[in-house]
Amino acid sequence: MLNTPRAAMRPHPGSTFAIDHSWYEEHIVEHDDGSCSIDEAYVKELLAEASALLQGEVSLRAASWRLGRKPIPGDGERVFGELEAVPGCHRMIRAERPDRPREGGGPAGCQISNGGPG
Repeated sequence: MLNTPRAAMRPHPGSTFAIDHSWYEEHIVEHDDGSCSIDEAYVKELLAEASALLQGEVSLRAASWRLGRKPIPGDGERVFGELEAVPGCHRMIRAERPDRPREGGGPAGCQISNGGPG
């Protein structure tokens, strides 16, 4: 994983990457139906930033994209807590912001050991 001031990249299946960051959040448009959109120019700018991190003449292109405000990913799934479909199985996706890398460790530990918040 790479986490830089302008692009965060994680490997994904099929020799692809998940690329995101927070600098473009102010350009996300939230619609009345709850969906979000963004001008494709910002997607291209993010891809250019990510391409610059890779060795050689690489030009990444988006196969698709999803939007959401952090800490909730674009798929709408919560970042911390028990999985509804698998009781007893908990998840904790670490914040990608370098200034908050361990913000959820305490609450997640309490939920796992006590069976609930707090």
